[in-house]
Amino acid sequence: MAILLLALHGVSWGRTLTVAVDGTADYATIERALNAAVSGDTVQVGSGTYRESVGLKSGVVLLGSGYQGTRIEVEDRENAIYAVGVSETEVVGFTLAYTGTEGWVTVGVNSGQVRFTECRVINSTATGILAVEGSDVIIAECRVEQTGARGIVFKGGTRGEIRNSEIRRNLYAGMSFTEGSSGEVVGNTISGNDGYGVEVNGAGPVRIVGNEIGDNTWAGILGKEEGDLEVRGNTLVDNETYGVLLQSGSTATVVDNVVAMNRVGGINSEEGSIIQIGFNDVWNNDVWNNGARDYEGIPVPSSDLAVDPRFENFEKGDYRLQSATPLIGAASEGGIIGALGVAEGEPAVPVPECGSPSDFDGSGEVGFEDFFLFADALGGADPRFDLDSSGTVDLSDFFSFADDFGKVFQRRDPNALVRVSFFYDENLNGRREADEIALTDLNATAFGYCQRKSDGSINIPRNQTTTIRVSGVSPNGKSLISATYQEPTVVISLPEFGYSAGTQDASIGLADGFLTSPFEPSRINWEDYDAALSDATNWRLGIYHIFPEKWSYPANYFYYGYRIPSGGLEGRAHLAFDIWAVPGTPVLASAPGRIVEPIYDYKFGINGAYGTVYYNHLVAAVSIGETVDRYDVVGYIDEDRHLHHVLKPGPERILEAFSGVGESYFIRSPLDGEPVPVPPFWGPQ
Repeated sequence: MAILLLALHGVSWGRTLTVAVDGTADYATIERALNAAVSGDTVQVGSGTYRESVGLKSGVVLLGSGYQGTRIEVEDRENAIYAVGVSETEVVGFTLAYTGTEGWVTVGVNSGQVRFTECRVINSTATGILAVEGSDVIIAECRVEQTGARGIVFKGGTRGEIRNSEIRRNLYAGMSFTEGSSGEVVGNTISGNDGYGVEVNGAGPVRIVGNEIGDNTWAGILGKEEGDLEVRGNTLVDNETYGVLLQSGSTATVVDNVVAMNRVGGINSEEGSIIQIGFNDVWNNDVWNNGARDYEGIPVPSSDLAVDPRFENFEKGDYRLQSATPLIGAASEGGIIGALGVAEGEPAVPVPECGSPSDFDGSGEVGFEDFFLFADALGGADPRFDLDSSGTVDLSDFFSFADDFGKVFQRRDPNALVRVSFFYDENLNGRREADEIALTDLNATAFGYCQRKSDGSINIPRNQTTTIRVSGVSPNGKSLISATYQEPTVVISLPEFGYSAGTQDASIGLADGFLTSPFEPSRINWEDYDAALSDATNWRLGIYHIFPEKWSYPANYFYYGYRIPSGGLEGRAHLAFDIWAVPGTPVLASAPGRIVEPIYDYKFGINGAYGTVYYNHLVAAVSIGETVDRYDVVGYIDEDRHLHHVLKPGPERILEAFSGVGESYFIRSPLDGEPVPVPPFWGPQ
């Protein structure tokens, strides 16, 4: 006991300063709270949109309520977040957005030491995160997506780490190390970027380990101008040119990677590059049939394989390996080649788990409750407390326990948690009925909270919005693809969704039905739809001209703009959303009501206070005059592959009719000034 008390002696905790956009907290703006904060303090920011440029402060933690609910947004010549000369600073749980047209970066760090955790970074015209002048930046469990340039740039001697994050659909490249920068890229998904996945240009050393890098419009990894790279244990698949491209002057070690199904070639080492290579699986990298291009500029290593890796489902972008893969035991140290491992197993390059085996009560910290539990078990053989697996709970286990005592493994208050469990919501109503069973055989995690309980339940912070990831199957063996809440919340597609916890334990419904609705693309498995279209790349390029110049919203699977200029409709406004979906996808009623004939007046023939129009492109499942409940199937997507969807009339009647819908759901169209109902996630990205 004395050892534990000594370990805690002298520890002091800073203040918590609160911010609420409605003025109900200590401060109404983040800037004022930071001005009052000193090193060791935490500035805790409530849900809402804060339109201010925030300058970070040394030693102060800026804590949001989750990136789904807390947003810092700017549109003038300024950054959402900037950090100059700061140290030991952390930003947790925000969406950070630049929505202007001046080309300013969303996040700028100059000679600063900053960690970003559980954040989402977007930018309408420029780079998402830029760190310069010897900065030290860690980006963990974040999403950097849909920026107007490179997603992340490290330059000028900066050291950067990007871990366990998603870097998707950025305009020029996912990330770039340049001008003498260095760092690590570990355990990320880097996909759909219009350029390179990872660029190392005159920089290094850069370790690129255990990443999924695919569907980028140039090479997965580029090394050039004396770049120094270690490329180990990655899965590089379906990039438009090469998996790995090394240009003059670059040096690289390329080991234990899956390099397969890239469009032009696998590994290309141009004249002057130095490369050490081995224990990769390099296979079928000439999708465009331009010649045998698995290797260019280097001899084929004897330790490399050239075999079908047996992906779980290549067409759907699932690059995990089947159990019969030949890559098991073929890596340099006897493991599995690639980043993703076997579908039912753990990743070949495991992402480090946070937490501690000494956190016996699952609270997120190792504290006195754990000590009392351990003390009761001392001298026994309970395997939960036998930390060294010796068969006895003894002094050795005590020292292991003492090493972690006092550590907090969750990033929120560990004393303010609620328990969330799951059930099979067969009727999709968000409420658990007497005959609806509990779901326990799940992989359920709370983003950043490191809890994975055997019964499928998880602990999350009360009164906060937390990202939950769930995967599993329903009692009839179908994949669970929807999470349902009781009204007024909506159905969300799995595997990832934001959940706003209250103060009580809760049970969330999961279902295997599918709801077509204007969700954010990444929440409806964007890659599945990409693969489902016959020529997705050219399709995307082909729709850019549809959008007016001043319409800064992304050309994705949900668009609102001019009609395709054909069929006598040239220049006519397309005043609705087209939602792209696979033929045969069921479309469910968004509210109870009666099916009416679509008369083309301003209310589309709707006689009541409100209505939802599912226009064209459907194989009807109901008849005119029929009454439906919410979530009843009204039709199926036909071969035109999309649904034309609009709410009428609005916005006043829509706000009145749909509880939970607010003014923020509407934006003013640059086409005709009409208020347009849009999903809450949608914005200049």
